Amino acid sequence: MGFAWNGVHTSSIKLYAEARALPVLPEPMIITEELAGRDGFYDFTAYNADGRQHYRAREWEYRCAFEGALKTNAAGRVEAIARLFGDYAGHLIDDGCVTVRWEGVVANQINLTSVARAMHTFGVIIRTQPFGEGLTTVTYTRGVSGAGSVSLSNPGTWYVKPRIYLTGAASGMTINGKPIPYAGALINRPVDWLELRPGDNEWAVAGFSGEMKFEFTPIYVWG
Repeated sequence: MGFAWNGVHTSSIKLYAEARALPVLPEPMIITEELAGRDGFYDFTAYNADGRQHYRAREWEYRCAFEGALKTNAAGRVEAIARLFGDYAGHLIDDGCVTVRWEGVVANQINLTSVARAMHTFGVIIRTQPFGEGLTTVTYTRGVSGAGSVSLSNPGTWYVKPRIYLTGAASGMTINGKPIPYAGALINRPVDWLELRPGDNEWAVAGFSGEMKFEFTPIYVWG
């Protein structure tokens, strides 16, 4: 087991990495308030502007130990750590979930620790965003004439805003039944008013003559 940081895997520098804390799910942001004249507390969590739960950053904690010749090569150990964590910010891919990457930062000072008088172990904490990105991009391209609908499957486990390319004349355009404002063209950009939920989504028009393209990277609570 191990992990890759910015494309460099721990095994490539003869480093054994063991997960000490594996954040299977991110910590939810729970907003509660105790009110006078009421037992217990009132939960305001559901009253976010978007009506959804929000989450705190994840923390991945690893215990690392050098193997082979680097156990006794002090200069080599320092060089290997610099190679792996030269950039404090980047993306993490854990061996337990190799289809998802997590954007984050190295959140602690890295100190080599003495074990049996040989300083070849250290701990690292990587703090990432609560949601991870898939490693592949999903693209839907269709030419549509007249009324019709297109099924858009989001394989992720969280909502995502796609990049959109639409050209042509359209009327009565909706996504999952929600009207889409459209003034003639949307050229390869994300829009705040459109997101795809996990699973199946339906893009439909009452009348359309042109081409549509949806492109997005799935977002995951876990891979």
